[in-house]
Parts: sequence; structure tokens; C-alpha cells
Amino acid sequence: MNRSSHTARSKFGLLVAASLLPTLAHAQADTEWASWALEPMPSETLVEPEGGPEFFGFLRIYDETSHGPGFVAGADPELQALRILQIRMGLRGQVAGTNYFITTEGATGAITLVDAFARAEITDDLGVTIGRFRAPFSFNGLLPVSVLLMTRRSRQSLVWAGRDTGVMLDHSVGDRTHLFVAAQNGGDGTSDEHMLTARVEHQVAGQHRPQVGALSLDAETDVLLGVAIADESSVSGGHAFAADVTATWQRWYAQAEVVGYGDGYTAGGVMGGIGARANGQGGTTPWALASAFAIDEELEAVARYEDQDLLDTWVGTVGVNWRPQPGVRWGLHIGHQEGAGASLEGDRLDLGVTLSF
Repeated sequence: MNRSSHTARSKFGLLVAASLLPTLAHAQADTEWASWALEPMPSETLVEPEGGPEFFGFLRIYDETSHGPGFVAGADPELQALRILQIRMGLRGQVAGTNYFITTEGATGAITLVDAFARAEITDDLGVTIGRFRAPFSFNGLLPVSVLLMTRRSRQSLVWAGRDTGVMLDHSVGDRTHLFVAAQNGGDGTSDEHMLTARVEHQVAGQHRPQVGALSLDAETDVLLGVAIADESSVSGGHAFAADVTATWQRWYAQAEVVGYGDGYTAGGVMGGIGARANGQGGTTPWALASAFAIDEELEAVARYEDQDLLDTWVGTVGVNWRPQPGVRWGLHIGHQEGAGASLEGDRLDLGVTLSF
């Protein structure tokens, strides 16, 4: 069998696995749309009015074994390392009708600011957020690390999980349609150009915004459709679009996402801000499928396929998650990458634990 035939069969097999292994996004508690706008952490519940400050956070530790230049740079592409990946701590609460949300990161030994913003309701269906927050663009990018399906974010989730300073409006149209529009500093920092984003979400079926995790044996059917646009105005061709659908039913969860980039996202094209994470992806349309199945109330099988639309690169990941109790998640995930050339090949095994409090 020649190499191209083997690659095609491997790619097809992982695509089928990602399509047939969906999971449910089962919520620990009902999530209000306004709370998503305040702080995009669907697994969390906001404090009551005039409550707080409330302390929260999570710790992520994982053991990585990687092989191949696709995952490990250098003359000897082998890696085995135990890492403290993240130590996230935060405060949230409400004062005089205004919610606040602050988080810091300390895994490197130095404390850095991650989020710092406040949200106030103008009317019952209109709110305003100001501060440092994630752009309302990608469903996966808005998910906190503590509730991700895999140990690692997908490539596009990693791009759009960045934060920047700005202002955002959120508006509800009835119970099923919700609009988010934001202007943030963007690639030129505090100069006169901005990163502009807008996202619309529509609840096609069900009553709750899907959350991540297939640890329910009889989940309600919830289907969420999202579309978004972005414009990094510090460069020509800085536009981008995203579309995603997320569904949960019974033991199953499935999620699909596609992102398209304008030609301005060249290597080094965007100088800073969230858009800089997308450098090198100009003119591409990457997409991904993710899914899982609840084996029982604590164990789920998961799968993800990513097509980078760049140098024929694709990444497939399969594994299992074990959640013995709320706030504790163990994950064992195996990843494989191929592309146009041996320098893009690699294999990875991750064993990790996330502790939320």
C-alpha cells in the first residue's frame, strides 16, 4: 500500500470515529444566557445578587509522551514530561447589580492576569460587559479549560480562547436567540484599530445551552447553532467567520465547527491581541468534529478530528474521561498527526487530571 493510500484510509477511519462517537454536554446546573455573557464558563453558576466575593479555580496536571517532529521540535523528536499546566484562581460576585469576574494564572511561578471584567444589565434582555474578556466568536474558544472534552484544546479553540480589553453588548431575542457584539483593542494595542466580533446563537431544540461532557445516561435533547464574524482592522484581510453546531441527546454529544480566515493572517501579520494567535492561517478554512458517548455515569469515550486546511495537516485524537465526582476529571487521550511531509507527523499520549474548586 502506498503512503497516500494509507494516509487517506487513516484519515477516513478517524473521521468515521469522530462522527460515530458523539457525547452529551450535560450540565451540572442550568446556565443562564446572561451568565454566559458575563463569564463564558458554562459549567459554573453565578453567585446570587449582592453575593460574593466567591473564590474559585482549577488545577491541571498532565503527563505527556510525544514522538515525531509534528509534536516535538529538534534533532531527537522525543518527549516525556510531567507538567503543571495551569493553576487558575479567581474571584466573582455582584455589587449594586453589577457582576464582576477576575482570574489569575500562576503555573509558571509568576502571577498573571487572565480575566478582569464587569457586566451590568441595561434592561432585562440587554447587558454590557467592559474589561478584559474572550471575544464572542468560537463556541469552543469560549469554553473554560476546566470543562474541555480533551486534555488539550483543538487548534481553533486555542486561537480564540485569548483575551483582550474592550466592551461587549449582549441581547436576547425571546428565549432562543442571543446576540453578542464586541469591540476590543486588537492587533495594534491601544491605537485606533480594533478587533470587532459578533456572534449569534440560536437554540434549535431543547431548553438549555449544551455543555461539555457525556456523563448522563438520559440527557435531554439540546441543539445549539452558532455563527460569528470577526474583523481584525489593524491588517488588510483581517476578517474571519465561524459556524458551529452542538447537540446533546441521551448518552450522546456531538459538535462540529468550521472557521475561515482572510488573507491578512499571514505569519507575523497581526502584531498583537487575539488575532495574533491566528497568524499563519490566512486563506485557510480549518474544521473539526468532536464527539463522545457516556459508557456509564462516570466514564465517557471521546474522539476528535481536526483538518487544519494547511499543508494537508490533520490531527485525530481518541480517549476516555473518568469523572469520579464533581470537580474531578481524569483523561487518557491518544493523538496522531499527519501532513504533507514527514516533518508534520507525530504521535502523542496524554494522561491528565483537572481539579476544579
